[in-house]
Amino acid sequence: SNAGTIAEALRRAAALFPEGSDQGDVETWSMPEIWSDRADFDQKFETAEAEALALQSVGVESAFLPALGKLGNTCKACHQTYRRPKE
Repeated sequence: SNAGTIAEALRRAAALFPEGSDQGDVETWSMPEIWSDRADFDQKFETAEAEALALQSVGVESAFLPALGKLGNTCKACHQTYRRPKE
């Protein structure tokens, strides 16, 4: 059930970066590449959501860690590309 919660959170989070939200006085950890390479950013969210849903459907213990690793790698790929490191 936690994987379903993650999938739903990813679906909601994707909407938190509308066009123009890169402007303003509020500091965020977002990198400008979110808006300059929007198609890739959106695809990474879709892939992560799909991996979370795949994790939710795992029914064999031996398949759990590989599925969890795929989800983790999709999250990492997005964060490495589109999130500034916290210092």
